[in-house]
Amino acid sequence: MIIFKYIVVLFFIFNKIIYSPQNHLSTQLALLILAAGDNNGEIAQDKNGPLEIDISKNNRSNLKKTIIDIIPSLKEIYDKTSGTRKDKIDAANEKFKQLYLKAEQIYISKFGYK
Repeated sequence: MIIFKYIVVLFFIFNKIIYSPQNHLSTQLALLILAAGDNNGEIAQDKNGPLEIDISKNNRSNLKKTIIDIIPSLKEIYDKTSGTRKDKIDAANEKFKQLYLKAEQIYISKFGYK
């Protein structure tokens, strides 16, 4: 009976580890990147530039950021690039294309289809 109790306890511990929120971060980031991109793997844009994502906890604060502001490697490229705003967005877009391809791979591996 004691062995059975240990097996049940171990089952719950392993279940907690496997399904913890920390194990889903790559999936969440992949989905964020896919949502911020267009069908060509580029940053989705409107006439004002990259689309803004509402990241506020409640609707009153109205905190909006672009995918360039959210992902540190894109922000670093954007800040280091000299030239016009369009040049900076184009430079960040090159890195975003790589991230988009990786996000597609994560999506396919997690959900099993394209």
